[in-house]
Amino acid sequence: MHLFSTYHFDLLKKELTEKANMTYITPADCKALSLALFNKTQKSISETTLKRIFGFAYSKFTPSLFTMNALAEFCDYTGWDAFCQSRQKTPAKKQHNAENKPCSITAKAERITNFTLQTQMNHSGIPFQYTIPRNFVEEQLSIFMQQPYTATVFTAPAGYGKTIGLCHWVKELVKTNIDKENKDIILFFNGNTINSSLQNINLNDWLMGLIGLSADEDLDGLADMVEGFNGRFILIIDGFDDFYFKNNNFETTFNQLADIISMYHKYPWFKVILTMRSSTWTNFREDIIAKPDVWFTGFMMDNEHKRNVPPLSSEQIKKLCENINPNVTHEITLPIIDKLSLPLYFQYYYQKYSDNFSLTHFNDLTYYHLVAANYYHNIYKGHYAIEKVLLITGIINQMDTDNNVYEVNKLKVYELLKKYGPAYQEMISSGIVEELNLSRESKLNFIVKMSDEVTLEYALAMILMYNNNYVFDENLVNLADLVFSREKKLPIIKWFIYNSIYKDYEFDLKALLNVRMSPAEKSEIISFIGELLKIQRANNNKSERMEDLFRQVCSEDFFNYFISLEFIDVAYEQVLETFLHFRLSSQQQILIKTCLAAIAVMQLDLTKLEKHLNDLKLYNQKSLQNLPINPIDCIETILFYLKYGIVKKDALIQITRFYFNPTENVGISKGFNELINLLALYTSTICQKHNKAAKLINGLNKVYPNQSEGYAFILKTIMAESYLTSGYEEKAREIFNEISDQYNEKEGGFTTFMKVLYEGLKIKLTLPATNHTLVVNNIKSLIKLCDDSRQIIVKVNTLGFILSNYAILKENVYVFNDLYFDFIKSIRNNGCRTEHFMNEEIKWAETRTSNNLMARFNSYDN
Repeated sequence: MHLFSTYHFDLLKKELTEKANMTYITPADCKALSLALFNKTQKSISETTLKRIFGFAYSKFTPSLFTMNALAEFCDYTGWDAFCQSRQKTPAKKQHNAENKPCSITAKAERITNFTLQTQMNHSGIPFQYTIPRNFVEEQLSIFMQQPYTATVFTAPAGYGKTIGLCHWVKELVKTNIDKENKDIILFFNGNTINSSLQNINLNDWLMGLIGLSADEDLDGLADMVEGFNGRFILIIDGFDDFYFKNNNFETTFNQLADIISMYHKYPWFKVILTMRSSTWTNFREDIIAKPDVWFTGFMMDNEHKRNVPPLSSEQIKKLCENINPNVTHEITLPIIDKLSLPLYFQYYYQKYSDNFSLTHFNDLTYYHLVAANYYHNIYKGHYAIEKVLLITGIINQMDTDNNVYEVNKLKVYELLKKYGPAYQEMISSGIVEELNLSRESKLNFIVKMSDEVTLEYALAMILMYNNNYVFDENLVNLADLVFSREKKLPIIKWFIYNSIYKDYEFDLKALLNVRMSPAEKSEIISFIGELLKIQRANNNKSERMEDLFRQVCSEDFFNYFISLEFIDVAYEQVLETFLHFRLSSQQQILIKTCLAAIAVMQLDLTKLEKHLNDLKLYNQKSLQNLPINPIDCIETILFYLKYGIVKKDALIQITRFYFNPTENVGISKGFNELINLLALYTSTICQKHNKAAKLINGLNKVYPNQSEGYAFILKTIMAESYLTSGYEEKAREIFNEISDQYNEKEGGFTTFMKVLYEGLKIKLTLPATNHTLVVNNIKSLIKLCDDSRQIIVKVNTLGFILSNYAILKENVYVFNDLYFDFIKSIRNNGCRTEHFMNEEIKWAETRTSNNLMARFNSYDN
């Protein structure tokens, strides 16, 4: 009868991979290894069997004698028995030779390290061969190894890539150790191994036994036995976290490890490397930082000093993508860096698109998919799914949401945690929940909280939806409005919308109409819904639920919810373009085309403006002809003036009639009415009829006294601009002072369009100023804001006004030259006539520009 020895079989597997020139085998290698085995031994061992042998396919099995013989023959033995006997020929007395003690210890440590390394590599969410070394590991450990510290720690929440980064470093360390004369003793294992193996044994005794030293030996004995030992003993524990331990044994184990570190601190060759979660670090931070000569804590990267592990950089994301799929070009954008820099989310993204990996799948909703996937894997899956949901609900119910406190004192939920202990440990382990010890001498303070804001918001949304029978309706949004502050309400409502569209929930989008939101929040919701609709349409999902969704979007009440002039920016343009693909009425199409034309005016894009004008002329215009001011006439007047320098009179005549006899527009929506008014105002200002703009606003205020907050703010800003340009600076400053209080109080609630208008006016009213540096910095900030949001007309108007006040920039001609270059470039880029934005002072300034500046213009034109 042949006995199966796990120890000998592990040795055989190691020798097998060495013979096959596979230092670290991966699942993809098993097919090639199967073919190599057959070619040499003429015995067929399947790819599946090899995957089971190396732990890639879970199976509780003992390999057959045929398999063991085949593997041994591949390694040049006559069979399994011969291999086992070859490993038992070392004389017993040689094992006790003190001079060979380091070799024995090194071999045992190497076996444990290789097993741990292979296991951790196999657990990688992305195949390990695609992953990359992390710079932070090399940087921290290179300093640590050269300094007299004894221990160091990597600390970060779950999902930051601590383990994979450490595996790359250990793999390289093992590789270089092979050729060293004075070999290092490298002992690498997982923290869970300690919990499962310790069983009332002192940690020091357990470690000594692990590497082959007897209970009465220790590293002091090793140093005495081996004179001139020049290697290093490197103890590496990955995942040294308290959630692995039962009955609060972790504190005892941590203290024993601290004792070992203190005991061997005198030996410069003894090094300890740990990785742990931020929650574990917080609980023991005081003990660690109390010994700065012993512990090297790396470089903390957050304000709370809980993390010294960075997210992925843009270069690392690009390298990962190239490793996974080198056949496509991967464009790294700021949203991708922001959302995929957490290795855990990059892993989920890879798993979703592993068959055809590319960053082209990434869109504005990708992050929502990743967060939902993380929550699903760690909460809704597994044996304790129900208990985890009940536990999260119980924890959240104890939060003081009225005062925006989203953490709970552990004492309040202690009985709940005891009741669902295993579920709680799983959530701590997965990083969904974290526990912090913030106690001080005067106060016991153990905190339980969700690990991050986005996971908290998702959990809050799911609990409210559960309480509302998973129906998105007015009652649900009212619940969010009542329970949560403005900061939490918006992201929770977005989760409502996301879940309603992506999951089989009932929904009534009209529930959004009465939600109290600032213009910026409403703009964000509109962009979010637009992106959802765009993706659903691209998926060609014609289910009954999607048809219902499209019908709701096209309904008159909800459609009008989308139309308002304060939303004008690039994202809003994309939303409107998406809407044009739905089954809209002619009136709705005219409304969207008019809005797109207004956006083209703000972008100073004459090509788009002409296209939208021609499209609008194809519709039946009877309803527009009855309006006091025809928006098509306004668009045509703006286009002809900017492109040809021709002032068409039709729109200007209508504007004059209106402010002398203002009448209310009937039969159109509020949003369309505001849009027409905006076009009329810009028709006046672009054609240099600023007095008409001021009179028009006065007429509008008479007819429409009850204006929305955003609309009223924009009218006041344009009114102040008109007064200022017409020479009534005091009147302009009076209006500016009025809206400044509102702006400073509610800036976070203003849309980009509102901010651009305000900041442009503010800069003009600061001229002339003594603090040139502040003015120049404000100008540069405005230029960036305008460029990012494509509000080009505000930029050129502001720059034109500034350049007219050339005296302020006399001290720095280079600043003037740069502003003038940006001014001319922006006009020429968009096909406009330069003279329509220049007065005599700017022309005079042009003659004073340097030859270098003119060379820049010539180079730009070429």
